[in-house]
Amino acid sequence: MKHLWLHFTGHFKKRRLFFTENFKAIAEDNLRTLFWAVWALVILLVFFLGITPVIIDSWTITVYHIAFLPVTFLLLGIIAFVYTRKTHKTGIIYALCFIFQAIIYCFVILLDTAGAKDVPASFTPVIYIAMPAIFTLPFYVSYGLLGFFEILYFLAILTFKSPEVGQYDIFNSLVGIGCSFAIHYLIMSLRLRDYETQMKYKTMSMKDSLSSIYNKQASEAAARQYLTACNPSVVCSFLVLDLDDFKKVNDTKGHIAGDRILGCVGKILLNLFRHTDIVGRFGGDEFLILVKGTASPVLIEKKCQAIQEALQQISRMEIDMQVSCSLGVVLVQKQPVDYDTLFRTADRALYEAKRAGKAQYCIQNYKN
Repeated sequence: MKHLWLHFTGHFKKRRLFFTENFKAIAEDNLRTLFWAVWALVILLVFFLGITPVIIDSWTITVYHIAFLPVTFLLLGIIAFVYTRKTHKTGIIYALCFIFQAIIYCFVILLDTAGAKDVPASFTPVIYIAMPAIFTLPFYVSYGLLGFFEILYFLAILTFKSPEVGQYDIFNSLVGIGCSFAIHYLIMSLRLRDYETQMKYKTMSMKDSLSSIYNKQASEAAARQYLTACNPSVVCSFLVLDLDDFKKVNDTKGHIAGDRILGCVGKILLNLFRHTDIVGRFGGDEFLILVKGTASPVLIEKKCQAIQEALQQISRMEIDMQVSCSLGVVLVQKQPVDYDTLFRTADRALYEAKRAGKAQYCIQNYKN
């Protein structure tokens, strides 16, 4: 029982993360589904209104059937208008999904109760199964709406139907809700699995295979995005790191040892900097770090020293050879910043550090 509880709590945690991270994308997907769903509804409605009198001799059209058709066409026009716009507001999309489901529930309940007083319900259990599965909505939205209309359905059965027929309708509606839970859970599990797979491959495409940090494209894109968002008053520290005499490591210890050192550098940087900072490898033995919201010379100097000490210690342990690095650092204090200029400035600072010898760092202030 405990394992089952943990499974379900884990499932709903994944759902919350899924909706939080993909709110707009899910809304766009729901809009496409809504557009084709309302078209399918119109076609099915026209089809069954035409074929039912042929199959069932005693069937007669009711006012609820007549009202359902123009309301559906009106809904189709509204959704088509929103769908063809270039930009879509997520709030409007979710509202339309809600309205669409509410209209379906209302008319189906009327058709199965007031419109069919002496016969068992035909549509309500099917709609209960279909509606929560069609759209990607939070659980409380889908089943809060369904629960509300189940209460109305129960009251409509008591009002319009005999107890003999009504009891079967209530039972069938509960069966429909049960099946709906199972199908909705299965479909949502598949969606979550696909999402996790997409995120896995997306992360793999952004990460460097040796050092487990951002690759060149991802680190540069993240840095540019941060600077653009903060301009014209950027506060950050930008570090460029280059291993000293790394070719000597490959030549004397082999490329496998060199790869191990690159992996160690990635681990060191991930441990010394926050998860919100940008850490990436943009060349063979070259790394960059963008420290967000911080331009303290004292703090950055301590970070440079910590990198040097950790690298020298771990390299002796891993390959029995001391490896050091040089760092060029640029501090930005509430200034407008261009990424290319920032990188060139840090690269010049790195050159100055290398001119001073091994295991050195050079810290400069950014100038436009």
